[in-house]
Amino acid sequence: MNQNQPITNVCIVAERNACPPRYNILDRTIENEDADFWKDGLFKSKIRRYLCFTREPSQNQLNEVITDMALIGVKDPVPVGYTALKETADTREQALKKHNLCIRYIPKTSTSSAISDILLCRDNSYKERMYTLMGELNGINVAFKLSTIHIPTNRPAPPPPVQRVNTTAVNTPAPMNDTIQRNHTQQQQHNVMSGIEGVEWKLHDRFTQTKAGMNSKTALNIEIRTRSELIDLCAYDFTKEKSILYSC
Repeated sequence: MNQNQPITNVCIVAERNACPPRYNILDRTIENEDADFWKDGLFKSKIRRYLCFTREPSQNQLNEVITDMALIGVKDPVPVGYTALKETADTREQALKKHNLCIRYIPKTSTSSAISDILLCRDNSYKERMYTLMGELNGINVAFKLSTIHIPTNRPAPPPPVQRVNTTAVNTPAPMNDTIQRNHTQQQQHNVMSGIEGVEWKLHDRFTQTKAGMNSKTALNIEIRTRSELIDLCAYDFTKEKSILYSC
């Protein structure tokens, strides 16, 4: 799959062979060193933590992609609009030792860019590759790449040509002239009734009766929000739904 395609999901596993189907596991750094996020410095720990990701289209109706990743303290509140990966996908144990990995999911049609690749390195080589540093885990720099999303526009196929057959009409009624045809069409249109026909649409009186010195915009108390603020206000992280999906 094209590496510029957006990443749709990530997870953390405790065992290399537990990487979910159609996911890629990041078990080595670009220096070809072990990319375990939990390894203790002086002692050989039996605990392992590896990052996995996929570019497969998401299974939910929103068709979400990942637009940002962040590391926070294990006791810090999760930022609004983000989902924290607190458990491993295979064993349901604590994912990271002192941090929570937070992911921001956005519907694909609501963003122009998304994360397309994740890089693990011990040095600062992510800077040369123009990757964004997310943070450091067990001496490993975790960086990601943002790419522009290209949404193809599928145009509907033209209708097939209509085959015309020359036939002789029998007892064909005489065509109506333009005036009769137009009156007939208008009469048919007026005979169509809708369920809300005749209902008067207007603002409530309390919105139209403004106080002295106040304009209508002030009286209505309209609050203008940016697109980002609307996404944060209405965001829902689907944490419970995703946990059920991963456990299946």
